[in-house]
Amino acid sequence: MATPSEPEPLPGEDARLRARIAELEEQVASLQRSAAEAGKAMEVDSHQAIAVLHHLMDHAPVGFVFFDTDLRFQAVNQKLAEINGLPAQDHMGRRVEDVIPDLASRVRQAFQYVMTTGNPVLDGLASGKTPGAPGQLRHFSASWYPMYAPDRRLLGVGGIVTEITERREIEDALKISQQSLELGQSAAGIGTYDWDIANAEGRCSEQFCRLYGLPSSDSGPSQEEWAALIHPEDRARVLEGARLQMEEDVPCNTEFRVVWPDGTLHWLFTKGCLIRDARGNPVRTVGVTMDITERKLAEAALCESEERFRSLADTAPVMIWTTSRDLRGDFSNRYMVNFTGLTTEELAGDGWMTVVHPDDIERLSNQWADRRTSFADLHSEFRIRRADGEYRWVLDTATPRFLPNGDFIGYVGISVDITEHKYAEQRLRELSTALMRMQDEERRRIGRELHDSTGQNLAALKLNLSRLRRVALPPELENIVPESLALAERMLTEIRTLSCLLHPPLLDELGLASALKTYIDGFSGRSGIPVHFEAPAGLGRLAPELETAIFRIIQEGLTNVHRHSGSSKCWVSIQTTAESVSLMVRDDGNGLPATALQPLGDTPGLVGVGLSGMLERARQLGGSLTIESDGGCAIHAVFPLARPSM
Repeated sequence: MATPSEPEPLPGEDARLRARIAELEEQVASLQRSAAEAGKAMEVDSHQAIAVLHHLMDHAPVGFVFFDTDLRFQAVNQKLAEINGLPAQDHMGRRVEDVIPDLASRVRQAFQYVMTTGNPVLDGLASGKTPGAPGQLRHFSASWYPMYAPDRRLLGVGGIVTEITERREIEDALKISQQSLELGQSAAGIGTYDWDIANAEGRCSEQFCRLYGLPSSDSGPSQEEWAALIHPEDRARVLEGARLQMEEDVPCNTEFRVVWPDGTLHWLFTKGCLIRDARGNPVRTVGVTMDITERKLAEAALCESEERFRSLADTAPVMIWTTSRDLRGDFSNRYMVNFTGLTTEELAGDGWMTVVHPDDIERLSNQWADRRTSFADLHSEFRIRRADGEYRWVLDTATPRFLPNGDFIGYVGISVDITEHKYAEQRLRELSTALMRMQDEERRRIGRELHDSTGQNLAALKLNLSRLRRVALPPELENIVPESLALAERMLTEIRTLSCLLHPPLLDELGLASALKTYIDGFSGRSGIPVHFEAPAGLGRLAPELETAIFRIIQEGLTNVHRHSGSSKCWVSIQTTAESVSLMVRDDGNGLPATALQPLGDTPGLVGVGLSGMLERARQLGGSLTIESDGGCAIHAVFPLARPSM
């Protein structure tokens, strides 16, 4: 039970309840009048009237209460007892502070007002806790009336109480929802409007007025004020769209400019619809409006930027192109048109693929398919058909394009004719191959010369020195002969080792596996680094140039392990398939610095004994070589068993 000091009207949804309360109040007043009249003239049984009154009160959907002049409970109906959570008899004769202490101050305030002025308090609101629900905040609406005896003596105050807790919670939730909606609209720059066609009246959100540079107003601008704010060049189109929406139910979906009262120009987008009544008559239009000025300015800047780009691109001496966000060509510069002999329209979409060499189409298509999700840069070499029918090599470099908001809009790319460079690179590779072959042949010749000539001479010298040991020599020469013999032995060993390093004879005689095993055993003995070697048991003979390349790469790899890695052990393996042969040299040493790996592949055709030399040997035979350096170093090389044509 609650009683506010100031009346507040009930919302419209409680109209029926209010009507019922008014009906009961009228019945009570009628009974009071009837009782008064009965005492004077009609002689109606007053006890019967009181019984009827109590019956009405106990079955009413609202609470009834009567306080005497000391604000003590004298009568309560069943509904009020339920509201307070106490039996009706527990109210009688008790002060309001003893029954509902949390609401007592509001009740006393209303009571004193009625007792002092003789005027009622209607539809007052109050909130508090009751004995029936001590942990719940409840909300009530109450009206208070002075109660008089037939002789106009003031008997006390009567009240009608209605609990509105559920309605209040719904109203609060609705208010929060409305505030959240307005906050969201403000943050998004969106305003709403609702136009009553018959009455030519509107309602709108605060943001709607801001979009037109107007102060906040629930009703918004009139039709004439709204039309005057539209840019003169857009006004006729927008007004015609509004007319079609109201008269022909054409959906409103338009962009237009408005001029604020301060003279600034703004772009707006409006989307609305028509609402009809049950008879099909148009009654109102509702919709949303949002500011798109920034988007329009960005679009204008982008158009200007693209126009400048196209002008510059058409003067460039290389092929320049762009794609849409679905990776279909949408621009080709003048140089590309002249180079391919196709028109801009023929190159658009996937048309540019018609001039790509058939052998390169699948690889290029796969590269572009990956860019549909990765948006990564693209660097690719392929062949395209020139206008004269000749296929030319081009280097394609493409970069993704993004709007300021991060939206992907396509790629921009440059294609450069590198045919002469490719021919020069091929000639350099051929020269490098010939030079490396000459180096291997020269090593083989020097190795044989050392073995067959110098080695034999040292062997003869050793025999002669051995014969001198059996001859009586002067004392001063007795030590020279053994020393010379030992020196000759060391020289002979070094000559044989050097001959094997220059070109192991086992490579020609027994093949790669035997030559590698002999070399690796010697390497382990000389360096003290154990090497774990694995090769297929049935590894047969390979092409001579392939065996030489594999041997030299493993030889160079082990040399680097010994010189630079600080590794305690090493692994060498060879594996074969029906199509390829691969090798691996791995250690657990210090690894390579990144600066040592960056130059690899930058100088095709370079002949050398280091990493670039290994890479070049792999390239010359159509293979590949990669180096990993993470917790040691690993060299991987793969060669096709059938050497491709140059």
